Amino acid sequence: MSSEPARDREGHISPSTDAKGAIVEFFGVPGAGKSTVAHHVGQRLAADGYSVAEPTYTLVHDRSRIRRYLAKMGYAASTTVRRPDRAFSSGRLLATTAQPTHSTTGKLLFNWLFVHGVVDAHRGGGVRLLDQGLCQAVWSVALRADYDHLTELSARAVNALARAGSAHIVVVEITPETARNRLAARATDESRISPTDADGTIADAFECKAKVEKAIVAAAADEPTIDIVRVRNETNADLERSTAELYEALTTTLA
Repeated sequence: MSSEPARDREGHISPSTDAKGAIVEFFGVPGAGKSTVAHHVGQRLAADGYSVAEPTYTLVHDRSRIRRYLAKMGYAASTTVRRPDRAFSSGRLLATTAQPTHSTTGKLLFNWLFVHGVVDAHRGGGVRLLDQGLCQAVWSVALRADYDHLTELSARAVNALARAGSAHIVVVEITPETARNRLAARATDESRISPTDADGTIADAFECKAKVEKAIVAAAADEPTIDIVRVRNETNADLERSTAELYEALTTTLA
């Protein structure tokens, strides 16, 4: 018998026994294990009867590539239709970041609208775990930008999370060596950085992460509904410890 909880088409697990809700976004460099930590926390919460949604995890792990893109298009379209002024403003801001190519700018805007749609769509009771979200989208924009607009982009990300209710931003910490090893072992090439240091991409990723984290912390300073948590994920012991810490923090929020 599988230990994996049943989930519906939107990534929800188990019936709800909780009245309150929380959105949890995981942030870190590629290879940090954001999906792994998020999924472990989700499984533990679901096992205790909490309503859990893992919409971004479900898109990647439970759907084919074409279904994944169609679902992302749906989220992006929904937030664009709901707030066309906000979508246009985001597009105009991203266009001024001076990305390497116009194609890169388009992909970043699509990703921004997608994750914005995910945050907007998953409200109410229960826990929503995002292994890629708005803070990670800010990192993606800033990584190769000549003008990163970190202050404004971070403020937009934090404001969206604050509107969604109680929110936790979980910063997943690893070393550059761990990131390099994990990326080298990946079966896909979807990461924005290379596992080699030939062009400084690992160093760039960590430098960008530090800048984005600083901007996010500053933007969240006046938002009482947002909590920033840092966990390590170097080893299996770290994973178990981080899962336990996050479980305790979230169940306290939901109490």
